[in-house]
Amino acid sequence: MITTKIFRVFISSTFSDMSHERRYLQQNIFPKLREFCKQNGAKFQAVDLRWGVNEETQQDQKTMQLCLKEIKRCQQISPKPNFIVLIGNRYGWQPIPDIIPEKEYGAIMSELTLDNKELVEIWYKEDTNAIPSEFVLQPKGEQYKEYTEWEKVESKLRNILRLTVDKLNFTLEQRIKYFTSATHQEIMRGALDPEDAEKHVFCYFRNINDLPENMAAKDYADIVEGKVDTYSTEMIDQLKKKLYQKLDQSHLYDYPADWLPNNKDIKVKDLEALGNRVFEDLKTIINSDLQEINSLSESEKEIQFHSEVKTELTKGFAGREETIDGILKYLSGKEQSTFLCLTGPSGSGKSSVMAKAIVEAEKLNGATVVYRFAGTSPASSEILTLFMGINEQIAKGLEIDLPQFAEEIRINQNILDDKRLQQKVFTGLINKVEELQKPLILFIDALDQIKNIEYIKIQEWIPDHLPGNIKIIISLLEKYREKVINGSIHDLPLLPSDIAEKILRGWFSQINRTLTKTQFESIIKGFNETGLPLFVKICFELAKEWRSFDSKFILAKSMDELLTGYFQTLETDHDAEIVKTALGYLLAGKDGLTEDEILDLFVFDNRKQQEIYKYEGPSLWEYYLDKRVFITHRAEIEQMGKFPVIVWSRMLLDILPFLSERDIPGGRAFVFFHRIM
Repeated sequence: MITTKIFRVFISSTFSDMSHERRYLQQNIFPKLREFCKQNGAKFQAVDLRWGVNEETQQDQKTMQLCLKEIKRCQQISPKPNFIVLIGNRYGWQPIPDIIPEKEYGAIMSELTLDNKELVEIWYKEDTNAIPSEFVLQPKGEQYKEYTEWEKVESKLRNILRLTVDKLNFTLEQRIKYFTSATHQEIMRGALDPEDAEKHVFCYFRNINDLPENMAAKDYADIVEGKVDTYSTEMIDQLKKKLYQKLDQSHLYDYPADWLPNNKDIKVKDLEALGNRVFEDLKTIINSDLQEINSLSESEKEIQFHSEVKTELTKGFAGREETIDGILKYLSGKEQSTFLCLTGPSGSGKSSVMAKAIVEAEKLNGATVVYRFAGTSPASSEILTLFMGINEQIAKGLEIDLPQFAEEIRINQNILDDKRLQQKVFTGLINKVEELQKPLILFIDALDQIKNIEYIKIQEWIPDHLPGNIKIIISLLEKYREKVINGSIHDLPLLPSDIAEKILRGWFSQINRTLTKTQFESIIKGFNETGLPLFVKICFELAKEWRSFDSKFILAKSMDELLTGYFQTLETDHDAEIVKTALGYLLAGKDGLTEDEILDLFVFDNRKQQEIYKYEGPSLWEYYLDKRVFITHRAEIEQMGKFPVIVWSRMLLDILPFLSERDIPGGRAFVFFHRIM
């Protein structure tokens, strides 16, 4: 069920021919949708990676990876709507595969002539870190900085691969990456593959009257050697047919445009009508989703959120048997006891142990298990709202009318402040649980993440003695262990090296990858200097896309060195100023920042705008710094006053593993997932 009030919609279109529509939507329709969502306590985000950037100019050859990852992210954040299509007469850029699986590569190479084989071997290197291994397209390099130079090589490789694949018995799914355009691949991932696409994906088809079939129409049709490319025409017709078959007729919209021969341009007959249709289509689905979201209570949303956190923390869990057994022994005790506190240094893996213990506790017959991972959501970041949520969940399990129960306590004990009331309500609920002899287990992880923890007295919230049928387990940084006056402490030992290796191999196995012996040993060597599971986690996120042919290793011997090296790599792969600024914004945000807020800050920071616009380039192209991201239509970008999404998205995908996204009213805020960051 949808629980987040954020609607993130990917706009899929070819590059040059949809500029009129994209500009109109950006200026007139998306702001209206943002305002509609804002009025309903939600957020709207339009993700248009074509805007301002030509996908053909990406030097790192990762354009399709970026686009498909963004589509996936839209689908994860916003189950519906998350994808719309703008499609005209142009099929668009047809990239060669960025990755070829080992078996396919072997079959292709067996059919090639010596010259063709040598060309393919220059541009594709084997990555044995992939399981099974795969062959990866290499970056273009300085020699092919201009697309006109790279296009010659790309075209030759494309022809070689297509002619060869046509001789082989490849499946339709295998053929897609060799024979389809970038937009076609996006549409397959966003509109044709999802089972429920017909319920929330919309397609807008433009038909141009009197469009010429020569170079004059090069921005609106696929022109090869001075005439319309028949292959592209056939492919776009097939694509449209599939969309008509897949989607409900009410989700398809045709609109006309006229060719302007003097301008070699087009005029959409009624842009306003198109815009209104897009607005109403998306508004209808969003409104339906909001009704579904609002049917869930805030308590139910909070419970579901923490369940997702628990699931994420237990992925690849290994070891810690002694600690888990100790917690289970505590839970099985029938006698009166105190609460149990798990302590350890930052990054020692307390949250993962707590999550695993919760999973094991949920297997106990008849036990009601309530848990919160403090600091992962706004409601779990304040001690008062944390216990308000816990009290509500316990009361619901006991079928107690909580407002009435709390009001009776307030009147009988003459309580005036909310903090004292929630403390007494919690004690009262514990007494009820004891009377009913129903087993209750409460986990509160990372109590140190609570705001103003320095001034919080645990004994004011958790009783000194607990009945035999009630068990409470909390975790806390070891620096706050003196706060545990009325509980027993279990110190979490450092993680053994063999278990760290097992965990690391398990994580790589889950994504069908591995590392070279040298790469793997560099991580374990660094881990042995710290003993912290967080070191392994960060190394995994850094190394999960390392290729076997990459000269990349972990040289750090401490968390500080590891993070310093990571940020230096970010500044090398992207732009140092942009990286520093974005991370500065994130750190400055008291409770995190939403994606829209970060992008808006870039716009308001005029100095950063100048960093983008000051680099002049030939013709339409603006060569963005030295990172191979090309900005086009400079006037359009400046007029719109927006930061190009692709510049941010490229960097975000690299830092996303180190961020948490917290639900806040009307959106999702990014924060660093661990205080050590």
